[in-house]
Amino acid sequence: MLDLTALTSRRRRTPHEPAAPEAAAPAAAPEKATAAGRRRTPRTRATTAGPPPLPPRHAAPRGYAGYGHPMPHRTPAASSPGLGGERFSPEIQALRALAVTLVVFFHSFPEVVTGGFVGVDVFFVISGYLIIGHLWREREATGTVNVLAFWSRRIRRLLPAAAVVLIVSLVATLPLVPIQRYPAILEEFWSSVGLVENWTLANLSVDYFQSGRAASPFQHYWSLSVEEQFYIVCPLVLVAAVWIAARLRRPGPRRHTGSELHAARRSAAGFAGVVAVVGAASLVYSVIFTAQDPTVAYFSTLTHVWEFSAGGLLGFAAPSLRQTLARLPGSLRRVAGSVALGGGVSLILLAAFAFDGSNGFPGWRALVPALGAVLVIVSSAVELPRPVALAVAWRPVDFVGAISYSLYLWHWPVLIVAGLIVGGSGAAGDPLVALPCIAVSVLLAWLSKRYVEDPARVIHHPRRAVFRTYVMAAAAVVIVLAVSIAPTHHYDGAKAQAVEAYRTLSGQAQGSSETGLTCVGAGAALQPNPDTCPASHTVGAAEAALTPWLPTLAADTTTGTADTITWNNCPSSFVGHLHTCSYGPKGAAFHIEIVGDSHGFQWAHTILPLALARGWRVTVNWQAGCPLAIAGYYTPGGTGDSEEGPTCQDWQPVILKKIESDRSIDAVVMSSFSHKYAADGQSAKIPGVEKANAAVMRQLVAAGKRVVVMADPPDPGRDIPTCIDDAPSKVDPCTTPRSQAVLPDPMAQAARSLHDPRVNLIDITSLMCDAKVCHSVIGGVTAYEDSHHLSSQFLNSLGPAVAPVLDQLAADAR
Repeated sequence: MLDLTALTSRRRRTPHEPAAPEAAAPAAAPEKATAAGRRRTPRTRATTAGPPPLPPRHAAPRGYAGYGHPMPHRTPAASSPGLGGERFSPEIQALRALAVTLVVFFHSFPEVVTGGFVGVDVFFVISGYLIIGHLWREREATGTVNVLAFWSRRIRRLLPAAAVVLIVSLVATLPLVPIQRYPAILEEFWSSVGLVENWTLANLSVDYFQSGRAASPFQHYWSLSVEEQFYIVCPLVLVAAVWIAARLRRPGPRRHTGSELHAARRSAAGFAGVVAVVGAASLVYSVIFTAQDPTVAYFSTLTHVWEFSAGGLLGFAAPSLRQTLARLPGSLRRVAGSVALGGGVSLILLAAFAFDGSNGFPGWRALVPALGAVLVIVSSAVELPRPVALAVAWRPVDFVGAISYSLYLWHWPVLIVAGLIVGGSGAAGDPLVALPCIAVSVLLAWLSKRYVEDPARVIHHPRRAVFRTYVMAAAAVVIVLAVSIAPTHHYDGAKAQAVEAYRTLSGQAQGSSETGLTCVGAGAALQPNPDTCPASHTVGAAEAALTPWLPTLAADTTTGTADTITWNNCPSSFVGHLHTCSYGPKGAAFHIEIVGDSHGFQWAHTILPLALARGWRVTVNWQAGCPLAIAGYYTPGGTGDSEEGPTCQDWQPVILKKIESDRSIDAVVMSSFSHKYAADGQSAKIPGVEKANAAVMRQLVAAGKRVVVMADPPDPGRDIPTCIDDAPSKVDPCTTPRSQAVLPDPMAQAARSLHDPRVNLIDITSLMCDAKVCHSVIGGVTAYEDSHHLSSQFLNSLGPAVAPVLDQLAADAR
C-alpha cells in the first residue's frame, strides 16, 4: 500500500506536531550550498556498515547523541532519509505523491490509467528502503532491535487513520446496499481489521460462486495487510539473523585491529545476504505463480516480498553508491541524478499506462515500476539541477506526498459510496462524479493528516509510550469491532425470516411436482391449457420479498433438511480429492450418478426428491467450472487455457474411470455450461466441444450406462434476482429475447447426433421461453438464483418434466 512511514516536510511545525528532537552533535564540516538550495557535506570515509547513519548537519533522531553514537536505553525514531542521508528527501516525497496519484486515478479512470495499480508496488519499494534501513540503523546504534517499540511506532503511525476510515466507511456504506450484501462487506471489514484482507480477496478470487462479487469499500486494505505482515515479520527476521550470526561467530581473541568494524561489516553483509536470498526466492515464486494463477498471485504477500527486499538492499548499497557518485565531477553528478530521476519516473509511468489487469501481475512485469522506484531513490544521493529540484520540491507535490497515506485510505470508499448513490455503472470513469470524489478524498485526507495522524504520533510520556500504544491499539480494535455488532444482528434477524419463507415456497414448489400440476413453478408451464395459470409470470408479494435472498439461501445448509442438497453441503471436488455426495440406500434397485460442472450439479435439486421418494440411490460428483467431456479446454475468446484447465484435466479422467468401474451405476445424468467452453485449442468452439461430448457419451454407453443429457437452460446474461428487485413492474419482469438467451448447446447437439436410444435428452427450453422471449418468472417463482444458475425453487418444481424419463430407465434396469 503506502510507504506507511513518518511523513515529514519542510514546512513549519504545527502545534500538534512533536518538536524535532534535540541532541548534541559533533561539529560538522563546513557546508556548501548547491544550485538547488540543498546543502551537501564534503565527502568523508564511511565508518560503519549497512545503511548510513544520519549526517551531523541534521538534527539527530531520538536515540542518537551524534554521528553514529547511540544514547543508552533509547531507540532511534523512524525517519524518511534520502540516499544522500538527509532526514527529509524531496525525491521520496515526490515518489509518494506520484504513486498515490496513479492509484487514485486508476480507480477513478480505469480505462485511461490502465496500470495505475503499480503505484502500490512503488510504495512497497519505498517501505522496504525506509523500514529495513531504519531497523538496521537501530541495530548498529544499540546492538539490538526493540521489536515491541518498532511495532508500537507502526501502530501509532497506521492504526488511527485506518480505524477512522474503517468505521466511517462501514457506517456510510451499509444503508446504501441491500441487506443481503452485509455478510460480504462485514467479512472484508473484519479481514481488514485482522490485517488479512489480501488473503481474503485471494480466496474469493478463486471461489467459483463469488465471481460476480461487488467491490467492498475495504478492498484497498489488501495492500495495507501486505505491509503490516511485512512489518510483523521483518524485525523478527533481522533479530533471528543477528542471533544466528552471533552463534556462528568463532570464539577467541581478536587477531587484528579494526575487528569491530570488520564484525559490523560481516554482520551487515550477512543480513543483506538474507534479504537478498529471500527477495530472490520471492521474485522467482512471483514469476512462476503469476503465470499459473495471476488473480491469486496479485494479492499474495509472498509474490511482493521481493519489492520490499529491493528497497532494503538499496539501503545497504547506499554507502558504496554514495562514495562512487561523490567521485564524479559536480556537473556529471547532476546529470546522473537527473537521468536516474527521469528514468525512474518514466519507467513508472510506462507501467501505469502500458499495463492493465490482463497482463498478469506482479510477476516479471512488476520489475518495471520497482526499478523505477529504485532509480528515483538513487537520484536523492546527489544534487539535482535547480529546475529539476524545484519541480521535485514543488509545494503541491510535497502536499500530496504528505497526505498520501490518508489519501489512499479515503479515495476508494469515497468512490464506492458515490457509486452507490448515483447508481448505474458507478463513479469510476465518469468525470462528473470521479473528479468531485477525488476532491473530497483530498479534503478528507488533509483532515485525517491534520487531526488524526499527526496528533497520534505525539509522545507525551516516552517511557510509557510502548505500553500506552498497545492499550490504545486494543481499545481501537474493540471499538471498530463493536461497530459491526448492530448490522450483524440486523442481518441475522432478516435472514431467519427469509429462511422460513424459502422453506414454505420451496415446499409448495416441490409439492406441486409430487402431487400433480399446479400453477407453482414449472407446473404452470406444463399445464395443457396455457390459460389455466394467467398470472404465471407475475411476481407475488412473498416471492418478491424472497427473490433478493435467493443467491444467499441457495448456498445455506440451514434452508433445508438432511436430504436437501446445497452448494455448501455437497461441495465441489478439488485437486487431489474426489468429493462424492451419496443419498439413498446402498444396493438400491436403481442408481443415478449426477456429474458435471455447477450446471450439472444444479439438477440434483430436481432429481434427488424424485429418487428418495422412489427408494433410488443418487451420487453426485461435480467440479466447479469443469465440463466432463472436454480435456484441454479453454474459455471463450481464444486467449489460452482457462485457470481451471489444469484442475479439470486431473479431475476428468478420474471421474470417468470411477463411473465406468462402478457397476452399481445404472444411469449417468450429465450437463454443463457447455456453450462457454471450447476444446482442443480450436477457435471455433462448437464443433470441437460437440465431438468431445459425443465421445464421452459413447464411452459411458460402452460401459453399460444409460445417459441422460440435461440441455443447458436459457442464459439471461444478467443477474436476475437483482433485476427483479429493481424492476418497476413485477408483471413478467426481466425477460430476455429468445434469440439472445437460447444459445447453441454442443452437449445437447451431441446427444441428438448419436441417434442412440441409450442416450436421452431432456430440454426445458419450451417451459421457459415462448416464440419471442424467455421468462425469468415462471409460475410465480423466480427461475434463476443469479445470472445463469436456476433457482432451487424452480428446479424443485421440474419433477414432472424429468420423472417420465427416469422412471422408464428404472423400469429398464430391472
